Amino acid sequence: MNKTMLGLVVIPLILSGCVKKAEEKPVEKAEKTSNIKANEDSQKEENQIPAMIASSFLVKFEQPKICGPNPDVEGVVCTSKEAIALKSNIGWIDQVIDKEIRKDYADALTPASEKQKQLNQTQAEGLNNWSESVVYRFNGQFGQYVQISKVSSEYSGGAHGISTFEDYIFDLKSKKRIGLKDIVVNGKMDALK
Repeated sequence: MNKTMLGLVVIPLILSGCVKKAEEKPVEKAEKTSNIKANEDSQKEENQIPAMIASSFLVKFEQPKICGPNPDVEGVVCTSKEAIALKSNIGWIDQVIDKEIRKDYADALTPASEKQKQLNQTQAEGLNNWSESVVYRFNGQFGQYVQISKVSSEYSGGAHGISTFEDYIFDLKSKKRIGLKDIVVNGKMDALK
């Protein structure tokens, strides 16, 4: 009977020791699995391409319109500068557009000094109605590529103004602007000139 009692006490102790080891192994596996899943999830997030959402806004210039009498038409005519930019959820594309506007309209983005105001007024009195504008438009997203159009117009008098159209293609995966040299087969660029 003593042996039976000893066996009943020792066997559960031995079995409980085995069970604990068996329980520890799945926990380690679960931890390894969760670490692997976390690594896969972070890689998926890095490879995920955001959907671009953009809205247009009018850029505020510091320089006021310049107005003056025009002998060719009755009344007063004014000069005009206007830029319509984009604000999106993709900051580096916004920076490219902002940099271009700051370069092209640097004079209009800084407050005019008194001397500059006098010069502007003198120029306005001698000039016809002129205008300059640029509009950036979000055309769409095609997978990892975003297309934005830039339409520039300039009128300096005469029968009509001059307009230019330019399309920008941005690669969201590599975070760069795609140029013609990036898509033309090597050695074929000269044929396009």
